[in-house]
Amino acid sequence: MTTHVLVESLSHVEEARQHIDGPIRWYSTSPVVVESLERSGEPVEWADAAISAKSSDAIGLACRAAVLAVEPALRTVAERLATPALVPFVGQQLAYFLGLLCYKRAIVEAFAHSGGQTVIIGVPGLTGGGGGHFGIGAFDTVFRNIAGGLECRLLDGKDFDRSVLEADFDRGTVSDRIVSLADISRAQRLSRQLRFLKASRIGPSNAKATVFVGRDNDTIREMLPPLLDRGIALARLPRPQAPVAGDPQEGLPDASALSEALKQAFTDHDLTIDPAIPAGIAAERLQDASRYWQSARDAALASVDEMRRGDAQDGAAAIITNTIGSLAGCMQAAAAEDAGIPTILVEHGVSAGLSRYHEPIRIWAEPVHGTAYLACAQNASDFFLEEPRTAQVHFHTIGLAEQTRRVPLRWMQRLLARFKFKPRPRERIVVYLARASQNNFRKLSYAPRDCDLYELQNAMCRTVMPKIRGRSVVKLYSTRRYIDGDAFWDLERAPAPVQTIKTGDFRFFRGGVDLILMESPLSTIGWAFGTGKPIIYLADPGAPLIPEIRDRMEKSVFLVDLAEPDWHDKVVEIANRPDAAILAEWRAKADARDAFLRDCVFGPEEAGRRGADAVELEIGLR
Repeated sequence: MTTHVLVESLSHVEEARQHIDGPIRWYSTSPVVVESLERSGEPVEWADAAISAKSSDAIGLACRAAVLAVEPALRTVAERLATPALVPFVGQQLAYFLGLLCYKRAIVEAFAHSGGQTVIIGVPGLTGGGGGHFGIGAFDTVFRNIAGGLECRLLDGKDFDRSVLEADFDRGTVSDRIVSLADISRAQRLSRQLRFLKASRIGPSNAKATVFVGRDNDTIREMLPPLLDRGIALARLPRPQAPVAGDPQEGLPDASALSEALKQAFTDHDLTIDPAIPAGIAAERLQDASRYWQSARDAALASVDEMRRGDAQDGAAAIITNTIGSLAGCMQAAAAEDAGIPTILVEHGVSAGLSRYHEPIRIWAEPVHGTAYLACAQNASDFFLEEPRTAQVHFHTIGLAEQTRRVPLRWMQRLLARFKFKPRPRERIVVYLARASQNNFRKLSYAPRDCDLYELQNAMCRTVMPKIRGRSVVKLYSTRRYIDGDAFWDLERAPAPVQTIKTGDFRFFRGGVDLILMESPLSTIGWAFGTGKPIIYLADPGAPLIPEIRDRMEKSVFLVDLAEPDWHDKVVEIANRPDAAILAEWRAKADARDAFLRDCVFGPEEAGRRGADAVELEIGLR
């Protein structure tokens, strides 16, 4: 009899063989595992293919509904801690965490009914969490740990050296550093003073206000010179002490409450998933996280006292920061608000309001943590303002950073890109920007399944790009999501003459690119449009654009619908048109594109000045 085995790494494939006699049919979500087994002629299936994209979206929406159902209990705890902002912070984390666990549980349940004997191998136990956060480790083998109650044999596999795997995250290159350090604009110099030279304060001693700079981004950096020129001092935002564990908070939803909320939500969304184990894991992690909340609140209050004792004691003050993604940041912003210090959040790039990805979690999204939110484009402001919970937030549309909407040091970027990719004289450089697979980072809803993403990228890397004239480059996302890495890097790269690169950042070589192919509707889109070069956008039904945005994109770029069976041929046909024909059609789209960029991506010019105006307005200086 054939044994069906669900596995997440190649090393566990070999371990499973030692425990199983007879034929094996393998199941996995790991691209390297699936492709390796296919090449060896062994029967293998994508485990996540059993859960349709529609069902995975429904799982995410159901988990959102479940969190809303238990939100009153979260609110009671947050009020006891005098931190209402804890509700959206925990709500978003819990919705994403439950979504991941329930999605993985749905895969396991489908696998358990695949027929014959079923075996799941993985490392027992889940890591991650701690310090007030809850989640799981990037390389936890979740299937092995979420299969309780099913008629599956569970095998314990050997653990991995996670420090080696985590070292593969976001590595830069020499050329990145050259281009970055060559930018000696005043904005960059001020940012480096605050970040790297540990300057605690910049500006006159009699400043009329002090702005505390937290996590920065390109727009924040461009706001620093005009703020300083207006007599406003700049200071590093004090980092609160790391929280320590205390007693769990009373009144949080327990496993039973989460399970009942999920059960009802699954019924409402026509899903048949057993919620017990995901609910149990989530409730346990939530209880553990809550042990740090009081300490984090105390540390936040102390950091605000430090701000008041120092730079801001005689004048107005504000915090400007990137997205708040940590417990410390959430608590500090809330404590500062209570002390009369507004927190002004500055959008990192542009993405909200373009695709449906942000719709389900808009209720807990980043603006609700601030007094004010500085958006790149009016479309993002309008998108967030559709959510009633953002009504108390002051929105300012200030534009995308100059660093993003144009290419600084383009000549240098082009020189380095041509040195790196070595095209022939006058040969163009064509780059395909691949997005990262998700695995334990998957955030539902409206994000593509990893099996679908693999099929797309496999076609692009090994079929489409080799047919495109010019120097073709595949730029993989600089991260690691699976134990065995990336199929297009760690297993086999795109065939010559296509070049495959993984390390480094597109922003630092984009000035040398002549044609861009991309599939992500997130922040990379601003960097791509900033080149001014033609774009072929691969519209993925797994990451759907908002209908109005899709209509405008079709008139602004070369859009290819990946739902069409001949999409491969369409991409090749467009990319292989004569350069003059591509540029002529690109220019013909200029009016529609300019309007789209103004409304939805770039926004108005002079983001730095407009951002400084907004800060002055928020602290009562205008």
